[in-house]
Amino acid sequence: MLQIKALPQHANATPFIFNDIETYESRKLLYETRFAEGVTFTFSIHSGREIDRLLFTCSAVTEETLSAYLEAVETWNDNDKYRVIVTHSARRPSDFSRLPGAINVEVFDVTALQEEVRYRARTGHFGNIPHDLDITFDMRLMAELLALNPSWRVLDIAGHMIAYREGDKSNIESR
Repeated sequence: MLQIKALPQHANATPFIFNDIETYESRKLLYETRFAEGVTFTFSIHSGREIDRLLFTCSAVTEETLSAYLEAVETWNDNDKYRVIVTHSARRPSDFSRLPGAINVEVFDVTALQEEVRYRARTGHFGNIPHDLDITFDMRLMAELLALNPSWRVLDIAGHMIAYREGDKSNIESR
């Protein structure tokens, strides 16, 4: 479960941990009531999935973008998160004004492809495969082959090999 630590920028205020916007806003209201001057917060990830941590880090989440970040974590699939991480890492935007579908980047999860092939082999999709045969991709070779095409880049994002390039994503999305 995603948990965020709010670090108040006030000498006498203590940090708190939350996992939804309602909890954050109620705690913030308590701080505003307790301290006469306004209290601002910075955030860090306390716990959660690695992909959500990376999305947080590359998006430079602030009080203004916190609600949009929490909504994105809940509603976006991993491919949408990969697309935003790739784009934000390169350009460092600090908001969520562009939805993942509007970002012109193809994303291909090579690790998920390997997992899918292994699953299909186990369930007999490819016929009777000898038990001793390990169905696997040479991930290093795949990365080298993708690197030969200068339009493709490869990143490790949250333990997944992600191949990406800017351009029309319609041919990748349909797979």
